[in-house]
Amino acid sequence: MAQRIILNEVSYHGFGAINHITEEVKKNKFKKAFICTDKGLLEFGGVSKITDLLDKENLAYEVFSDIQPNPTIENVKDGVEKYKSAGADYIIAIGGGSPMDTAKAVAIIINNPEFSDVRSLEGVADTKNKCVPIIAVATTAGTAAEVTINYVITDVEKDRKFVCVDPHDLPIVAIVDPGMMTSMPKELTAATGLDALTHAIEGFTTKAAWEMTDMFHLKAIELIAKYLRSAVNNEPEGREKMALASYLAGMGFSNVGLGIVHSMAHPLGAFYGTPHGIANAIILPTVMEYNAEFTGEKFRDIAKAFGVKHTRKMSPEEYRKAAVDKVRELASDVGIPNNLKGIMDIKDLDFIAESALNDVCTGGNPRDTNLEDIKERNKKFLNTNFSDLFLEVKLIIKNYSEEVNQTSKISFFDSEIKRKIEDFKSEKDEIEKLKKEIFYKKMDYNNEKIREKWEIQKFEKFKMKKERLEKIRNIRNAELEDLDKKTQIEIEINYEEEVENPNKKSGFFSKLSSKIFGKKAEKVETLQEDDDKQMQKDEEKSDFSENIENLDILDEFGKEEVLRAKRLDSIKREEIELLEEMLKEKKEALKKAQEKTKEEYLKNIIKNVRNYFSSQSNQIKNVFFRQMINEKKVEIIRKTEIEYKNLLN
Repeated sequence: MAQRIILNEVSYHGFGAINHITEEVKKNKFKKAFICTDKGLLEFGGVSKITDLLDKENLAYEVFSDIQPNPTIENVKDGVEKYKSAGADYIIAIGGGSPMDTAKAVAIIINNPEFSDVRSLEGVADTKNKCVPIIAVATTAGTAAEVTINYVITDVEKDRKFVCVDPHDLPIVAIVDPGMMTSMPKELTAATGLDALTHAIEGFTTKAAWEMTDMFHLKAIELIAKYLRSAVNNEPEGREKMALASYLAGMGFSNVGLGIVHSMAHPLGAFYGTPHGIANAIILPTVMEYNAEFTGEKFRDIAKAFGVKHTRKMSPEEYRKAAVDKVRELASDVGIPNNLKGIMDIKDLDFIAESALNDVCTGGNPRDTNLEDIKERNKKFLNTNFSDLFLEVKLIIKNYSEEVNQTSKISFFDSEIKRKIEDFKSEKDEIEKLKKEIFYKKMDYNNEKIREKWEIQKFEKFKMKKERLEKIRNIRNAELEDLDKKTQIEIEINYEEEVENPNKKSGFFSKLSSKIFGKKAEKVETLQEDDDKQMQKDEEKSDFSENIENLDILDEFGKEEVLRAKRLDSIKREEIELLEEMLKEKKEALKKAQEKTKEEYLKNIIKNVRNYFSSQSNQIKNVFFRQMINEKKVEIIRKTEIEYKNLLN
């Protein structure tokens, strides 16, 4: 059996990829662009990054931004009319799934007008002509709409979504620039990242999967497992790797299909306005457990891609559980809830399950399913706790989307608060400098203490030498005095023996003198040798008087050094205490300023939430939801206040 792979004619990846758009426009000799996007991207500068490039090259364009999350049939029809009136000959789709899905539907209908009712595009429509050329610029790392042949449209009248699969709708150029994704908030990054993971896992395990698509999907799983957390923290490498992972997953599933995770997620988006990525993320682990026994050894590869060790030694039950646990762990780490409480009402269970069963993605599921099985899966999601406040707010209101939520959040940061935050950063830098100054002052102080200790030790050493030398001198003088006494006695004795012989007196005294002084000289020489030996041991080269004189000088020097060290000790201590007091004051001032700014920030948040509910309440078509909002408005605002206080702290 032959296998088919359909991909873009060309794609650009990495930071700066958008710079190739004008190059492609000129190469294809396009005249005027019809830009499909949403109001959020238009308002906050995402679209201007592209239009600035077009303006620089004097390339014409017209912007169409009336596209809501989970685009409707009405959005598509409106886009078709706007395209015709614009006189455009190609489309630039800028955004996530919603602008790109709208662009694909518009582009198909323009060249295949027999499908202008939009509903007839459901499934695999028999279109004859390739769509209007599309350059797709991704702003999220999840949908992979820039590389897929699929798109999803919401039928408001029937409260359902329908999937369209058409090789004729593929964009000719895909632009996957992480720089277009850096403004994505954490919640949207997490949701779209789990959407990409769902694409990769479902594409990997679907009935139509084969070796080439397996290669794409496994690499995508590996990258998402490693880099989604980093992307949620807005780290450049994480953004770049997630953009690539999303595209890889799209290369695969676009050609082999998906499964019942998407089948079950589509009705939630259509009926409740549930963001697609969040719905997928909640459902994925439970459906993985449901499909596990029908996936062969593929869960072993999924577990390995998540970094699980020794998968080859595991039983099927062990590696399947490991794979599911890793998916749940990742979803939890990036703030995705694990249930549908607050999203799906039990009374709608039959309708939701039936819609899922009839979804075009159901046929690709590795395990054949039925209505009761899908009902049971949905019941499980309603039995767990749901605590994510902002998800609850987004999903209670039918048309509350990621884009609207993020637009609201961004508006809280007015220019004054941004300025204050920059001031705080500057103040923090000063504090860090002060910390370093104190550190080096303490180092100097410690070095002086070491010097002081060394000088005292040197002084004590020389003091001991002095005492030892004085002891030696005293012993020597005592021995010489003793010798003088012995000599005197000998003289007296010999004098008495010889006194009677006067003739011998002269010779006697001469001999005696020679004998006495010879002994004394010998003794002095012996004592000197002993002194020399002792001095050699002490590594001293000078004579006694010189050493004693030097020791006296050193004695005074040592005393002065000790006093100087003590004075320095006192000065350093005072200086450090002063600096530390300054640091304490700066920290307290910064804390007070931050608290004030937090209060202002919080007031803006609450004001915005109140305004949003006021503006949206009259637009909610479902009476049940309108009543629910009115009842919960106060509670939600209170929860919002608590949640943001915690966030700011």
